[in-house]
Amino acid sequence: MKHNSQAYDIPSKFLKLANTVVSEWFAEFFRGHINEGVFSDSLKIACIALVPESRNPQSSSDYRPISILTTLSRVFETLLSKSLL
Repeated sequence: MKHNSQAYDIPSKFLKLANTVVSEWFAEFFRGHINEGVFSDSLKIACIALVPESRNPQSSSDYRPISILTTLSRVFETLLSKSLL
């Protein structure tokens, strides 16, 4: 697993390899979420990482938090963005 992956996250490499098998299920899953206008709680889970804003951070205020979302959440956001545009 990558260093920013979580135990419940599906690796993007798997999704690319299994796209013909799981694409219909994911399409139905995402279509249902879009039609209902919901962003399910399982897609909202993120890992928070702290990124230093300066070369030598001295205090906690010298860091900014970033959210690392799961692969499915990123795919859903991309599809949603494209459908809105």
